[in-house]
Amino acid sequence: MNAAMKIIAYGSLIFGCQAQLMNPDVGRACGMLTQVFQNRTQDSTYGSNCEDLAVSHAESISGGYCLASMTAAGYYRTSAINPISELILGLSGSMPPVITATNSGGTMFIVRYFAFRDMPVSNKWTFPCYLLPSEYRSVCYFHGNFGVVSEECYAENQNIVGVATGLIYGNLIMTNGGPLGVVASYCSVYFNFLSNLPIGPEVQQLLPFWEQKAHFNTRLGIPGAWVAALTMVNPNEASQGAQSYNYGFDSYLSRGMNAHHTTDWYSNMTVYTVSAISANTLSGLSMMPFSFSGKSWDNSDDVLGAASVYKMNGLVLGFIMIKKMMASKTVLMTTLAPKCEGGCPILDGCFTDNGPITPTLAAASEMDEPSRPREISLLAPSNTMDSIKYLMGTGPLGIWTASGLNLCPFTQVSICRVLTTMRELIVPTMEYDLASQYRAIGSHYQVFRPNQMVMMPHCADPLIFDHFSSLCKADSICHMMSAVKPGEATGIRYTISSHLFLLSMVWLAPTNIAQRFVTQYIPDEMRAMQYYADMTMWFPDFVAIAPQKGGVGFTKVAGHSILDYLTYLIMRLTETEIEQRMEAFKLTQGVTPPCGYAIYEGTKKFTDFSGQKW
Repeated sequence: MNAAMKIIAYGSLIFGCQAQLMNPDVGRACGMLTQVFQNRTQDSTYGSNCEDLAVSHAESISGGYCLASMTAAGYYRTSAINPISELILGLSGSMPPVITATNSGGTMFIVRYFAFRDMPVSNKWTFPCYLLPSEYRSVCYFHGNFGVVSEECYAENQNIVGVATGLIYGNLIMTNGGPLGVVASYCSVYFNFLSNLPIGPEVQQLLPFWEQKAHFNTRLGIPGAWVAALTMVNPNEASQGAQSYNYGFDSYLSRGMNAHHTTDWYSNMTVYTVSAISANTLSGLSMMPFSFSGKSWDNSDDVLGAASVYKMNGLVLGFIMIKKMMASKTVLMTTLAPKCEGGCPILDGCFTDNGPITPTLAAASEMDEPSRPREISLLAPSNTMDSIKYLMGTGPLGIWTASGLNLCPFTQVSICRVLTTMRELIVPTMEYDLASQYRAIGSHYQVFRPNQMVMMPHCADPLIFDHFSSLCKADSICHMMSAVKPGEATGIRYTISSHLFLLSMVWLAPTNIAQRFVTQYIPDEMRAMQYYADMTMWFPDFVAIAPQKGGVGFTKVAGHSILDYLTYLIMRLTETEIEQRMEAFKLTQGVTPPCGYAIYEGTKKFTDFSGQKW
């Protein structure tokens, strides 16, 4: 018996199941996939038993409250209703994700998903409206429910629960930090998203909850891990004790709460508290005005030294105000985490990495090399492209785009993109002095943090990211070969061998495929409504809190459109997803991808300078 079979047999003995490489569900789905591809080739390119699709992978679900929840629901629903999609995505079954990393709305969704995943409840998912005959489609869009997993995001439910919470807990909220305070943050997560879950008191703690809900990866012989992302504002750790007073952006650290860690500062918390921390956007909004003075400034033009005086005043003011907000329970904080004796604010993970990619890679660095994920899949809104540039060390933190949460002040996000394009075109036409002042303001109020770089394109070839970005704009699903960059500031451990992985992303931005979905499947009655009249221009890029779609929640038509689009997109691009998974499978076999830049350098050496041919 080889090593892989020994691992499988060991895992099977633990859980009392038969040790077999192919379970009936996988074999059935593989047979279906073979039928789908039979018109292309007789010899499948994914292995005779689909073993080339069995790759150690991770799922990262970003934030955005109900926008993230509904997006993730459409994605996970595909796996539940289609065996081929489940075979490729591997969200359950014998090869579930080795890491599921979540942030904010993604955390609240995944708690609901895990709570219901193995329960035999009816109406867990609803059948996609777009797959119904045309005469039933409009009724489904306007009157169908979202299913048990996503029912909390129905706008009417959100509004009723929100009003009831305000009436009952209003006085407590106002005496504990106000509408942006700690109690408000807890209430908005628990009552609006998690209060109706079938989680008994014996499994409400994080560790017992995950022990009961985790799925075992029988092919790798390990249980899956769940990591809830957060932002830890820890001056002592960020500055190695040199600037314990600096609560600015340079002290914002991307961290994760790993349900496998039994002795960490959050291990004794309930799953509700962990979710509230991961989705604590309110404290971040309160802290943001006082976080700029602590960032590194370029004072090369400050001949008189006035900027240094202003920065000192800003640091003092920021320190006093943040300490005051922690004391008045306006900002959620902890003293339990390492180096947090004086209190560390704990915020939504979107303030450092809404992917969340950093906590995923940090958790992966703790794993044995054979178990590390070779594909990391992101489910993310359009602004996440800026976050990826930031994590690659080539761009600023997207604080002015709400860190990927789609909080454009206009109801159509396309207006924000148009304004950005206009700004980029106008600035070069300004007079030199005026343009210099404009760029100086941008430099001062953008946040660049090279020490938060966590990955780079394979062999540092910039064309890889260019292809990644272009593929996203064309297909809404894209991938690139990436290498992990360890670092103490990011919590990613140094490993003996480099960690290469395929970063794939489902990108929620207006593309041609989204436009065709709207044209082909969205009912005419829906597109006759004012908000949806120009839907082809902006869908699926919903504003997270647009009142026309239901505020934080979703109306029936808005919710079904985003659920159906994600289901459609995953099944529509089955071939692309197989290609991605097979590229990741090559990494598990020790195959190093070719380096395009090295090929260019090698080709350049043979350039003929003799002059005989030119």
